[in-house]
Amino acid sequence: AGSAYPAERAALRETLARYLDGGEATAPPGLVGIAAPHVSPEGGWRSYQAAYGRLGDEQRGRTFVILGTSHYGEPERFGVTRKPFLTPLGEAEVDGALVDELCAGGGDAVRVEDYCHAVEHSIEFQVVFLQHVLGPDVRILPLLCGPFARATRGGGRPEDEPGVARVL
Repeated sequence: AGSAYPAERAALRETLARYLDGGEATAPPGLVGIAAPHVSPEGGWRSYQAAYGRLGDEQRGRTFVILGTSHYGEPERFGVTRKPFLTPLGEAEVDGALVDELCAGGGDAVRVEDYCHAVEHSIEFQVVFLQHVLGPDVRILPLLCGPFARATRGGGRPEDEPGVARVL
């Protein structure tokens, strides 16, 4: 807040409303996911508009699984946190039960990486848009994705790594 997007609530709401204005009115029936970049909101507003402009009341009350790029996490790992995400729009709750379940079943592929979440912006941008569209108290499962170089180096896929496949 304050560099990639306005730190003041009213200015942020005005900016996000401008970015999303003109987007699709409703989500398609059975929507289970969207894809949005982790670029700055100003630079990627058209992509954010295409993704978040379609969300509405029917998505309220869900837990949103957010996969974000980790610039600091370990390779072949997913980084989680139980800490809430605080933005100028409010506090997004982390679904602690899902974090616990993922940590229990994910083995070595899942790490609690509070530090990475504190300095990373890729999930924060998604939270700001979710809060703008659905309200400040959205519930999320934030997953930072470390580099998957080992699996993809020879033309493979991240899920070729047993730990990654277990998480997915």
